[in-house]
Amino acid sequence: MTPSPAVVWLAVGAVIAPAPAPPATPPIPPPSEARTLMTGCLAPPTTQSVTALANAIGAIPYSDARAAHELARQDTVVTPDPTAPGEAARTVTTLTSFHGWDLPGGGAGSLEYTEDFARQDRIDQASGQAISAVKVLRSQTCHIEAPVASGRQIFELFETLEAKPYGVLVSPDRRSITVFVFEEGRSETDLVITLDAPLAGVSPAAPGDGSARLVMDDGGPRFQNDVIPGVPVVRLSRAQLLAGIDHPAMMSLSNSRFEPVVQRLTSGAGAYPRAFSGAAPSA
Repeated sequence: MTPSPAVVWLAVGAVIAPAPAPPATPPIPPPSEARTLMTGCLAPPTTQSVTALANAIGAIPYSDARAAHELARQDTVVTPDPTAPGEAARTVTTLTSFHGWDLPGGGAGSLEYTEDFARQDRIDQASGQAISAVKVLRSQTCHIEAPVASGRQIFELFETLEAKPYGVLVSPDRRSITVFVFEEGRSETDLVITLDAPLAGVSPAAPGDGSARLVMDDGGPRFQNDVIPGVPVVRLSRAQLLAGIDHPAMMSLSNSRFEPVVQRLTSGAGAYPRAFSGAAPSA
């Protein structure tokens, strides 16, 4: 399972876990199924909405053992802040609910719904000590992972389904792009398109560089051309980007909604309640 997308955002955009490399001969979902999946996953995610989506496409529930294995994981992400040398953002994510399904067709991908609590703070990198208060967010996430016939088709479909402004990051190895939509403290949507070869027309990243912000002068009115000091930049035309991703790829789509958690004093050690299911929840 891809790590929870409730991660810390810096000026550069998002911290994204890389999607797996595309298989050699993946079973490709038809365009109509891709639209159904993406439309359903981009709706506000709830247990009921994602379960209904899984039922609509005939997805196969994970076994209880597989779901329980996913639920047991806790992720910690520490990300250096390029705008504040010596400081980093830290997020500790604990899953509290998990439901998962395999898409129809052997090896065709997966659909998952998660709920988690993310504890976020800033730390001094040298000492590892916190230098800010802890913020806790509860998130609900729909996540799809599937091979696709054309990364361009998925990118253009995403543009028709998502009306908000978006930016694009290019990975250091130049094999994936991340299309992101972010509303601080409210929501985060990430579409990762991973190719089997580096994106054409893009120079290799300098040693030590992280993801680069894509700048497209002809990106359109919703494309965000933000340039942040200290953050690498890749410049392409829209035509160059579309041609570069018009190949078989692996798609990873995550859509999350956040809710701040009001913390209260307690006399005992707190614990997040957990629930899992590989099948549809009972009414």
